[in-house]
Amino acid sequence: MLERHGRCVILDGHSFPSVPLPYEVDQRTEHPHICLGTDDMHTPESLVRGIRDLCAAEGLRVEENRPFAGTYVPFRYWRQDPRVSSVMMEIRRDLYMDERTGGETPGLFRIRALVLMLIRMGNA
Repeated sequence: MLERHGRCVILDGHSFPSVPLPYEVDQRTEHPHICLGTDDMHTPESLVRGIRDLCAAEGLRVEENRPFAGTYVPFRYWRQDPRVSSVMMEIRRDLYMDERTGGETPGLFRIRALVLMLIRMGNA
């Protein structure tokens, strides 16, 4: 991507349960809907702001680096190449699935649409 476009945006996607995992330091029961993990060098504020605005328009509460922090950047580029941008996006599982059974809920389509909008935003 760097050779072809001169830049690369990594959307490091994960999910997390609605209640804290036993190993989490922060055991507050209210997890945000979306956790954005950032890196001082590789996560531009404009990217964070764009994601926050998009999520807010969907009524989703976003916190940065809580309950998880950081984002993936391939080691060969980490702290070396500012053309590589990255943000981790953790989505709370109960937004799209029944956490007890693993079955999908109607929220899956909403979250899928949100992720597609984020991918398009990263390509802009």
